[in-house]
Amino acid sequence: MFDQASIQFDWHESDRSVAPVSLERFRMLTEDEQSPIADSLIAPVSQQLTDSVDQVLKLDLSAAPHLISGVEILIKTELNEMLLFQEPNIQSAVAKMMELMPERVDVSDLTS
Repeated sequence: MFDQASIQFDWHESDRSVAPVSLERFRMLTEDEQSPIADSLIAPVSQQLTDSVDQVLKLDLSAAPHLISGVEILIKTELNEMLLFQEPNIQSAVAKMMELMPERVDVSDLTS
């Protein structure tokens, strides 16, 4: 499918010149030409991806606290910087977020 569109898809990992050219060729295709290519890329993992998303959407939230193995906090700054904090549990994640607040705020009403 890529050969028909003159798009090189399988290149050596260290070859950085092929990817931008291939992406530009792909972007030049019409949506009708892009769709079968996208479908062919997704097909091998489509069912697994669907099952995974379905499993997350059907998660029993009452059991969630027992399933949590860690919490990640991603914060975007005014300079568009991304700060990632990893905490072992919900309590330490909340404590980390409280540390980041410029002033002490009453959060007792957040639990209701």
